[in-house]
Amino acid sequence: MRGQQQPRQGRRGRGGYWYTFADEVGTTVTPEAGAKGGTFTMSPGGANGSKYAANARGHVGHGHVVFGALGLNLVDPKNPYDASQYMGIAFWAKKGPGSYGKVRFKVPDIKTDGDGGICTECFNDFGADIT
Repeated sequence: MRGQQQPRQGRRGRGGYWYTFADEVGTTVTPEAGAKGGTFTMSPGGANGSKYAANARGHVGHGHVVFGALGLNLVDPKNPYDASQYMGIAFWAKKGPGSYGKVRFKVPDIKTDGDGGICTECFNDFGADIT
């Protein structure tokens, strides 16, 4: 489920958006995800000189497959992009006591994105868990 999107304009005409998503079996996330009517607003300020900060909260429901998260899309417009001039991506995160302590960083490509027209397991993006 895709959440409400807040556009942002990046370098060299690239942009993206921030969104929340959650399962349909009891997980809640604030701001509310997608069709549930929430609005996601970037907050001014942040750590280490950042211009903006994101704040998402929630509770995981009960079931076989549960999830709820804040996502950042860094590929708008959606087309191939040569990022070899960059050394990496940096961010700061803070979690509350007892919260889940991992971030999943995913990078889609033509073989994992449905728009590429060749994937057999679409959206099974390359990625890593960061603790």
